[in-house]
Amino acid sequence: MFSSTIIVVKLLPALLLGLLLLVGKPLIFSLLFRFVGENRKFFREALLRLGQSSEFSLIIAVLAAELGTVTGLGSQFIQMTAIVTMIVSCYLVVFSYPTLLGLRKSLKQD
Repeated sequence: MFSSTIIVVKLLPALLLGLLLLVGKPLIFSLLFRFVGENRKFFREALLRLGQSSEFSLIIAVLAAELGTVTGLGSQFIQMTAIVTMIVSCYLVVFSYPTLLGLRKSLKQD
């Protein structure tokens, strides 16, 4: 059973950092894409896909906790943030852009 302490100490900060990543990272990349002259269609989809934290952060969080570089709570915070951004980003991409599932037209579905 979740207690209010777990939600306030672990989940809420992870959600806030996840929101910051999902909004802030694409904003930074949008400036860079405009600077290099990419077209709008390309960089809108790229921004949505770049919003998530990488799965590599999960590996780093676990290794850092095992080496004692970060505390267990810090490692859990990094992991929860990565998972939140991955879930939200995946849903945004799937419901916003078609995903090619096959080589033939009959296999291309969302």
